[in-house]
Amino acid sequence: LIQKQVWQVPYGDNLHLKDESRQAVKKMYANDPASYARYVEGKFAVIYKGEKVTPYYKRDLHLLPGPAEPVKGLESFRLWDSWGSPCCVLGQITTIGRLIIYDVCLIDGNSDLRTLINTQVEPLLNSPRWKGKARSWRDIGDFTMAIRDQSNIEESSKMVIQRAFKGRFEPGPSTWKMVKQGMDGMFEGHGLIQGMPSVQLDPVGAKLLDKALAGQWHYPVDNQGKRSREKPVKDIYSHPGDAFANGCAVLRPSPRKADIRKALELA
Repeated sequence: LIQKQVWQVPYGDNLHLKDESRQAVKKMYANDPASYARYVEGKFAVIYKGEKVTPYYKRDLHLLPGPAEPVKGLESFRLWDSWGSPCCVLGQITTIGRLIIYDVCLIDGNSDLRTLINTQVEPLLNSPRWKGKARSWRDIGDFTMAIRDQSNIEESSKMVIQRAFKGRFEPGPSTWKMVKQGMDGMFEGHGLIQGMPSVQLDPVGAKLLDKALAGQWHYPVDNQGKRSREKPVKDIYSHPGDAFANGCAVLRPSPRKADIRKALELA
């Protein structure tokens, strides 16, 4: 029988630790809030693998209070990423321009977009959750998805999506800097539209994107905690993150447009 116990030793109560050692630990973790909380203050804290891509994402603000259902009659979107592990983020644009993310479909590991569409996206769209809800659909993704396969010039991720859904694929910006700026713009000025968050996530259906934006989607850092590369690490969390970022860059609602749209609704 194996039993585990956890003891919390309040700061300063360890009689065997010299003050010089305490000061050295403080200095070591001065620029790392999570590690400082854990190793200096003796508090429980989440330690992330690197620098957060979206430090402005706040769960108490950007997560819906409970599970939600797509609303009938709204413009809806599918945001795509097909690098390594194909991913699709599904959501809607409200009448005042807010983005609500309901679901994330992803295959972890090497697979293709067709498999994701056939096994996850289409079954979800034909389920009671989504069937007949969308007024229209927009498909958006990384601009590289429009590049044709070298072995088949008639094939690309863009073409697969267009054939599957009989629509038009909209590519995101051509550089990570522009993609990031578009996403950052969604959260500028506290990211509010008429006093409400410009983006909110379903806590159940969009759990993977929530984890990504909360810190799992990250930049690599060196031993001093400084960013070592200007693009995020590619892993399971980067795929919904990339899809979401490209979507923000294309859909990016502005408060001015939202106010005009609301005025027309009330007229």
